[in-house]
Amino acid sequence: KRLKSARTIFPLFWYESINITNIPQHLEFHTLTELRDLQSQKKKRIVPEVAERMSVTTKETFEMDEELGQLARIAKGRYYRSILLVGPSGSGKTALVREFERTKESLGLPGLKLWEVTAARLILKLSTGGGWQKNLSLVCEELAEYQESLFVPNFAQLFEVGRYIGNEISIGEYLKDYIARGQITLISECTDEEF
Repeated sequence: KRLKSARTIFPLFWYESINITNIPQHLEFHTLTELRDLQSQKKKRIVPEVAERMSVTTKETFEMDEELGQLARIAKGRYYRSILLVGPSGSGKTALVREFERTKESLGLPGLKLWEVTAARLILKLSTGGGWQKNLSLVCEELAEYQESLFVPNFAQLFEVGRYIGNEISIGEYLKDYIARGQITLISECTDEEF
């Protein structure tokens, strides 16, 4: 007997009375010239506020040409690839990245831009105005847009920073999806024990 009245089955579709209300909306339409000017205006970048642009002028390594060549092949690869250097403390991992930055033009990567930042600095700079996750997503979008790479000297710290009560996600876990999709390129290092 419940199916006798369709009105009782779908009560939301039946209205006793309808009120029409006007809500004024302000719409702004730009001319083509105004749109061009708006697009050409430089938006404020977030990456320079968070990280330091790597600039190396002195030779940092010797007898590491093979390793530099491997880094260059990975960076020139068809797909964006992140790099994790694993080795004992003092083996020259950071020096290798710095030499890679210094010799990028001779390695055939003149357009490569590396930004250096620690995990602690990331959380410090990004924990304002909306939380670090929102700001980190803006950093990732900007890195992808400008095709720039991020160098984080201590990979393990990425998985220690960012967690707090009520949030189990660290910066490293948050970056995992961006790296897996190839949206950003991350260069980092760790020891065998940390790995």
